[in-house]
Amino acid sequence: MAQRVMMAIALCCNPRLLIADEPTTALDVTMQAQILELLESFKAELGLSVLLISHDLGVVADMADRVAVMYGGQMVEQGVTTELFHRPGHPYLDALIAAQPEEGEGSARLATIPGRVPSAARMPAGCRFNPRCPYAHDRCRTEEVPLVEEAPSAGHLVRCHRSGELTLEGVHTDRSGGAELTPVRRSRSAVEPSSGTDTLLEVRDLTKVFVARRGFLGRGKYAIRAVDAVSFDIRSGETLGMVGETGAGKSTVGRLVLGLESPTGGVIRFRGETLRHVEKRSLPVRRDLQVIFQNPYASLNPSMTVLELVAEPIDVHGRLPQGERTEAVAELLASVGLGSEYLRRYIYEMSGGQLQRIAIARALSMNPKLIVLDEPISSLDVSTQAQVVNLLEDLRDAHGLSYLFIGHNLAVVSHISDRLAILYGGQIVETGESRTVYHHPRHPYTQALIGAMLST
Repeated sequence: MAQRVMMAIALCCNPRLLIADEPTTALDVTMQAQILELLESFKAELGLSVLLISHDLGVVADMADRVAVMYGGQMVEQGVTTELFHRPGHPYLDALIAAQPEEGEGSARLATIPGRVPSAARMPAGCRFNPRCPYAHDRCRTEEVPLVEEAPSAGHLVRCHRSGELTLEGVHTDRSGGAELTPVRRSRSAVEPSSGTDTLLEVRDLTKVFVARRGFLGRGKYAIRAVDAVSFDIRSGETLGMVGETGAGKSTVGRLVLGLESPTGGVIRFRGETLRHVEKRSLPVRRDLQVIFQNPYASLNPSMTVLELVAEPIDVHGRLPQGERTEAVAELLASVGLGSEYLRRYIYEMSGGQLQRIAIARALSMNPKLIVLDEPISSLDVSTQAQVVNLLEDLRDAHGLSYLFIGHNLAVVSHISDRLAILYGGQIVETGESRTVYHHPRHPYTQALIGAMLST
């Protein structure tokens, strides 16, 4: 709704050009589709031109007539959308496409781009992508690369010394000749419903009703049933993905499990112990239940160094002597792919992907059994998103962790999850093994979510 208001404000002066800077970031798929449909209607009715800035390849593929790909402050490729996705000329675009979860079987990990985007103050010589490019040779590391037209396609510009000799994969073509940016299913064995002593978290008939005020001076009251008789289990080492639109009740379920909200009704049991509000929970339960929030800029204290942020839970619970905390934090950072040079940095000195790694390290500091992940990758670009997803899978396998993975991106959530629970209006409308729910959805709402996923 807020995006619609912003669009109305932008159209007040009857503009000829609308600059849309990440207009659908963090929106669920159905709302995303509605916003893009609205932009398309403005283009058609008002003759409006749109400069769409986005890291979401699905949005770009669905919306744009032409695409310009940026890397290291330079345009590395430009051309007609369908041609660029079918026949990318630059290895960077090809790597971005490969990092998308694609439909199919057998991919245990998402493809990632090694390394990180160079600092604007220290750009590499030659091609700026060369330190991360698997095709780079000596010329790429020394000579500046011009942006040139790639034959035989008129208007297809590429900044790559080897564009004429490389055969890059691009998107897969279906039988009808179209290209799709669609999700991959992991090759994981089917997971039976939780039962017995293996059950880590048991939720039964969980309900949360908020009381809101209305009318003159707020004297009137009405009830909002945000969560309505929700039941599910999570077993040790299992990931349950919880998917739904904004307002479906996903995050409220997560907050109830964590004890940040008190339920109106129902029961939450963790390792057989009935849980109440966080202030009434035992220290072992608090240690074993951890959380990673959506926005690390909001959840991490900007006045604290990385060392202080990751060590804070250790200090609160008195897990280690003061002299051992630095070494322990360095080991935690190493487990999430960060070096000890980050210990003295502040959050404003790091990227979003690095900050989510810090949040993961902070959660791991308690050796938890279950981590609630509330939209942890919704604002990350496709390559960073793939790195974080792979990291979470590696940590789960290494430490026997269980996840409650909350999100609205069905492709990514189903990739990492053993089972899915689809929420609508505060209720679970469909649940089951991840591949079954995605490939053979039974509920019309699940079918609508899958149908709303974007493709070219």
